[in-house]
Amino acid sequence: MFFKSILKDIIDIWNLIFAFPLKNHFDSKDVSEYPRIIINQLWFPVLGLLLGLIYWLFGSLAVSIFGVVSGAILFSFCFTIISILKDGGRGLAAISAMVEFTCEKVPMDQSLLHLPSSVRSVKGPFVPVTIVLCVLLKLLCFFLMAYYGYAYWAIAIFVLSMTARGHLAAVPDIQSNTPLVNVQPEQRFFVWILAAFLVLFVLIRAPFTSLIGFGIIFLFSLFFTRFIDRQVQGTSPNITNYAGEISELILLILGMLLLTSTF
Repeated sequence: MFFKSILKDIIDIWNLIFAFPLKNHFDSKDVSEYPRIIINQLWFPVLGLLLGLIYWLFGSLAVSIFGVVSGAILFSFCFTIISILKDGGRGLAAISAMVEFTCEKVPMDQSLLHLPSSVRSVKGPFVPVTIVLCVLLKLLCFFLMAYYGYAYWAIAIFVLSMTARGHLAAVPDIQSNTPLVNVQPEQRFFVWILAAFLVLFVLIRAPFTSLIGFGIIFLFSLFFTRFIDRQVQGTSPNITNYAGEISELILLILGMLLLTSTF
């Protein structure tokens, strides 16, 4: 029963984040009521760690097998596509919509309430420009990560961006008024403690950049959560993915600017 409870939590969080759903065959009778402290929320940074390790290992293998330039290009194209498709393009759609709403002077609280679930549902002249710029930015950042040998930065990117998603998922949902993950308000910050431990490997290789990245994403998550608590009165899967996508872009740019300059 304990194992089924953990597996159910992982599946629920996976389906919240990724566009490739896993079937959940468990009901309330199949799972045990083990102490819920923050266990389900902690799976966010753990999934981020696994994703970051895959990026790091593939980047290292691509460079060692195909050479620095060819391996970096392969890594850049493959994982730019994967980073966009992993949530079905919802993160990219949310950023495009927010740019369009900002240009139309729509208040931010109203913009967050109308975030789309697909790029196809976003209309406006600035949408193609935003999408192209985001894709080019990811291509450039992933190329530099592999070319300069800091593909390990993917660990920090996905641990912290998933942690940001987990922090937002603890806010009550707009429609159901219950959190997307069952966490008490005073326990929201425990997930950041685990995230700090998981990026210790990166701290060894790039302590200055890692500390700055951790601080920026933590503060962004804190203030963004307060904003939606007060102005939006809740969150949604689209808002959660939007926060995660913004965190990924911030960390990609930070790594490009700080880590590349050290080589």
